[in-house]
Amino acid sequence: EVLRPTTSSGINAEYGECEGREEEKLLAGMVEVSFSMMIEHQAVTPADKFTDLLNRRLTGIVQGVTSSLPASLFTSVVRALLATETQLIHQRTLDILSNRMKVEYTWSEGLKTGLIELLPTLLSLQHEEDRWKVITTIITRLGSDQPDEVEKVLRAAIPLISLDTPSESLITCTCACIGSLGLRVAGCLPELVPVAMGNLPASSEILCAVFETVPQFSGAYVTDTLINLSKVQVAKSRLPSVIGTKIKLRILLPALTKAVQTIL
Repeated sequence: EVLRPTTSSGINAEYGECEGREEEKLLAGMVEVSFSMMIEHQAVTPADKFTDLLNRRLTGIVQGVTSSLPASLFTSVVRALLATETQLIHQRTLDILSNRMKVEYTWSEGLKTGLIELLPTLLSLQHEEDRWKVITTIITRLGSDQPDEVEKVLRAAIPLISLDTPSESLITCTCACIGSLGLRVAGCLPELVPVAMGNLPASSEILCAVFETVPQFSGAYVTDTLINLSKVQVAKSRLPSVIGTKIKLRILLPALTKAVQTIL
């Protein structure tokens, strides 16, 4: 029955709305079994037409099942799958989570709550860069109502910004956190700004977000930022322009003078 040709719409038509807790558990179990079968066949079976066909069928089942699950159960299943130790499960689960967030234009309260509760699990993933894309989507949609959770995400991201090549998705997520927190991000600046300044030009967009969001609290960092900018190639960075337009002249001119004196 699992291998019978079907489509996600067919699955939805067959199962319809979940009317009982036992049916919901059954659907959740099907997701885990389908993932396990894909992993087992990829591990022991050479790539061939049968394996490809099996994976397509199982993927169709997973997509259909997850689209049928109510929001609370869906996020519970996602959390359980992300708690496994298998990277392939993590990747496919993140894909399914991303797809669910995209297709549901209006998020139900149950989905909103479940996604916020998923943030610690997403942050715990060590080798999945796609997690930052998912987190960014959640923060962009819900962050303004969940400042405590957004701050936790930002503080988790700060140590990773110091990496030689922080991923673009990490940079984007950090900027989303800064914008979502607004004035509240001022409390994170003593940890965030020095780390970002130490990894220019890779983290220049993060500093741009800081100066754009809280220019009134960023004056103390202008001199050091300008000094660090002088040490790297920033031809494509908009950071100098942001500093020049967002920082008031009474703060900018003394900071610029001190930076020039230090550089020379």
